Amino acid sequence: DLPKKYRSQIPHEKEVVMVEPSANCPNGTRGRLGVYEILEINDGIRAAILDSADESIIHKIARENGMLSLKEDTIIKAMQKIIPFEEVAQIGGLMNVEEEKEEEEEKEEKTLEVILEESNEPKNTTRSDDGIASFERDLV
Repeated sequence: DLPKKYRSQIPHEKEVVMVEPSANCPNGTRGRLGVYEILEINDGIRAAILDSADESIIHKIARENGMLSLKEDTIIKAMQKIIPFEEVAQIGGLMNVEEEKEEEEEKEEKTLEVILEESNEPKNTTRSDDGIASFERDLV
């Protein structure tokens, strides 16, 4: 979710800025402002990296230090009318690393289920810490 301090900066207006082509720029992109996701490497992030911390830990530390996602930066700039609102839809993606991680795990589980269903009664199915599934089966 968009951090509270940034949510309060978003104007609650119904009017948004859209791309407007001109004679000098037929696609309406000249002079547009970029959107960014910047991870500042501070002491907390550095320590997490050196400790081989999981991506979610590094993300949590970055968020605690005020990092915005690319999508959040896009939303803020669109609502402030400094970039076209269409950019929000073009950026896409999830706004939460945990949601992305859960979605990946669900895909892996579904893939494993399909493999198990297609195999000949697999035996001793196990999943390692890194999520890799292995199983034994009788070959016909």
